[in-house]
Amino acid sequence: MSAIDEFTSPTAFTSHTVPEVLHESYAFSCLDCGFGWEKQYDVQHYIDATGVQRTLCTVDGDRVPSPLTRSECAACGSHVIRILRAGTVSHAHMAMTSGARPMEIPSFLSLLHGGK
Repeated sequence: MSAIDEFTSPTAFTSHTVPEVLHESYAFSCLDCGFGWEKQYDVQHYIDATGVQRTLCTVDGDRVPSPLTRSECAACGSHVIRILRAGTVSHAHMAMTSGARPMEIPSFLSLLHGGK
């Protein structure tokens, strides 16, 4: 049985290992093109009939690779992705579109020279 069959097989879950569905949200930033996005996943961690721990991730009911192992930029297709805390991208987008000025943070060098 292949790994894909295992997820669709009626025997993939035993009665004592029916997985709980967890809703996990992640924010992503592409380090190649700078595109940022957020996505919510339904994740099930379970032990299959052979005793191997497995993870099943879905988005809107469609099976997808784990966001922690194989993320791809929707804008450029790059796999050079940084995973961020959920809400990070939407917070940055709201700040950029609201016209608010970013908080001024002193540079590392100015701190070394007494804040000048």
